Amino acid sequence: MTHAYGWNKSKENHAEMVKTQLRFDLSDFMDVAVPNEVNNFGKVPVKDQDGQGACTGFSRSTVEELLNLNDTHKYTRLSAAAAYIWNQMCSDCYGADDGASIAGSVAAAAKYGICRDELMPFTEEYNPNIPAAATAEGIQHLIGSHSVLTSSRQIRQYIGTAGLVQLGTPVGVHFETCPGVLTLNMVECDAKNMLGGHALPIIGYLLPETVESFGLDVPKTEGPYLFDIQNSWTDQWGYQGHCFATKSAIDYLCELIGQGEVSMAGYSQLQDFNNPSMRLNWKL
Repeated sequence: MTHAYGWNKSKENHAEMVKTQLRFDLSDFMDVAVPNEVNNFGKVPVKDQDGQGACTGFSRSTVEELLNLNDTHKYTRLSAAAAYIWNQMCSDCYGADDGASIAGSVAAAAKYGICRDELMPFTEEYNPNIPAAATAEGIQHLIGSHSVLTSSRQIRQYIGTAGLVQLGTPVGVHFETCPGVLTLNMVECDAKNMLGGHALPIIGYLLPETVESFGLDVPKTEGPYLFDIQNSWTDQWGYQGHCFATKSAIDYLCELIGQGEVSMAGYSQLQDFNNPSMRLNWKL
């Protein structure tokens, strides 16, 4: 079965995303001790983008739901539909269901923000019209910063201290049929035989034994942790709507960033990385 995608690689503006970022890789947060794992599995529901190319909206809203949950200790469903349209506005592809970019998503998070789902629920048909109430609320909830991340180490440090990550990546048949663990071989094959571009949130990193407790087989040679990626293709895909990418798989995707084949950015409510004592505490 072929699912909907929506990462519009042709609209990426990596240079602008780099220019406007808050540098994480050069900050003191890179040397802060992080938890052995950040387990956000099951804390926010898996949502379904149906047949629309709205994955940037779903992945961004998932990231911001978890950041808000960690901050308020209360779950609020945020509007993937509004996030998608705002992402499109900042990706220069507004007005048709043509997906959006990661660069446009981080720009939209800083310019338009996010609103509650009830102010603009997702509908089966593409709707580019954002209600005034959604716009008014969105501007009150802007992201603090974004950071460009280019290695599994940076991603782990960022998740452990600062925020969560949105990934734009080529996907293919191995991702479509992923049973739960996403390996280096799978992402290599898909990058060479892609079916489309997809945007996904990386919501945590887990120890192999945690992933194995789900009844999944983890390759013993693939590193000390796996990254939890939550999809927007219903909870019937992968393992309850998630897959767990090995360190080597993520490092391979990071190598493709320089070739323009992958895009990745972290979202944080922090506006600077000057004080490590302000780092996130994921113990909910």
